[in-house]
Amino acid sequence: MYDVIIIGAGPAGLTAGIYTARKKLKTLILSKELSGQVTESWIVENYPGILKISGQELINRFLTHLKNYPVEIKLNEEVIRIEEVYSQPKTFKVITQTGKIFETKSLIIASGKIPRQLNIPDGVGFIGKGISYCAVCDAPLYKNKIVAVVGSGNAGLEAILLLAKYAKKIYLLDRDTKIEGDESLQEEIKKLPNVEIVFETSILEVLGDERVKKLKILKKGKEEFLEIDGLFVEIGSIPSTYFAKDLVKFNDFGEIVINRQNQTSVEGIFAAGDVTDVPYKQIVVAAGEGAKAALSCYNYLQKLSLK
Repeated sequence: MYDVIIIGAGPAGLTAGIYTARKKLKTLILSKELSGQVTESWIVENYPGILKISGQELINRFLTHLKNYPVEIKLNEEVIRIEEVYSQPKTFKVITQTGKIFETKSLIIASGKIPRQLNIPDGVGFIGKGISYCAVCDAPLYKNKIVAVVGSGNAGLEAILLLAKYAKKIYLLDRDTKIEGDESLQEEIKKLPNVEIVFETSILEVLGDERVKKLKILKKGKEEFLEIDGLFVEIGSIPSTYFAKDLVKFNDFGEIVINRQNQTSVEGIFAAGDVTDVPYKQIVVAAGEGAKAALSCYNYLQKLSLK
């Protein structure tokens, strides 16, 4: 029996683990992988105290810090279900994809978000065959190639900055008439000679044989074809919460609703980071929320022990 199980190994989950361990709680972290959208960030320049660092290196530093404490970490253990056990006091069972069952007195859900899928014909069939959701992972594969990026938020602009070091030509496709990302990123993008911004454009279909060859697009109301070697999708993300679907309360965006103490609608279950309804999805915010959730969880367990 664990005092707390943390679901997710991103900034929120790893920070929560540091804090629960420091409070001497028997802690288990379960996650499919060392995760968080931070791992997909090529360069992080807004984490206090660190001027510039790759997303992967930053999350590695979180993990190195955590390993100074007696926290059990099980990767490759994707949580698929949570069950309440109506004992006295109440406990929880956490079931993973491998069939393992872990019991705990409390939970912190910090499972983050997953990329929103491109909902077009063959948008799934070409994943790994020219369609990528991770520029950090796949950019080097497109050296001297022609690629398109869909989505002009910060994630899309960061993907372009990385791809510009490899690709011969990059098309930024956007439905709107202006770029959404931060001004500082926009300024960098506009300086790149191999980037062409195509506004008022949506993708109708991905075409190819064994790999992506071209896109069928609707540009300012007219259908056109765009020859490319790869398509990078950066159209946002959705909360990874399917395992808690019938358990805690969600808002209209599928985010877990929490109070100021990071408590969900179910006593004993806390949540932190991008998976919650807290605004401003930033690494520093996620880490802070992880700390808050851990401290609130500790207070909850302390009250239980007095009953």
